[in-house]
Amino acid sequence: MLRELTEAVDVLTAVSPLILVLEDMHWSDTATLDWLSYVARRWEPARLLILGTYPPPRRFRARASATSRGGGTAAPPAMSGTAIRLVVTSRG
Repeated sequence: MLRELTEAVDVLTAVSPLILVLEDMHWSDTATLDWLSYVARRWEPARLLILGTYPPPRRFRARASATSRGGGTAAPPAMSGTAIRLVVTSRG
């Protein structure tokens, strides 16, 4: 199954690059993690960008909470503006 899903992604990315966004990675099942591991170990070049989201560490949640009460500093952004511009301009 890992190989078949990877081959399907290869077919999709033959025409244009693909950005795959996986939200709430902390809830990922074993099959998803196995596939990500399989894709990450490939040597062949790929036109694939995988972005995964997960909750910030507790220390950042505490800072964000303090900020919402009027003190402390905000949690860092998940992606910097530079990274977002790079993703957007490379689509293409």
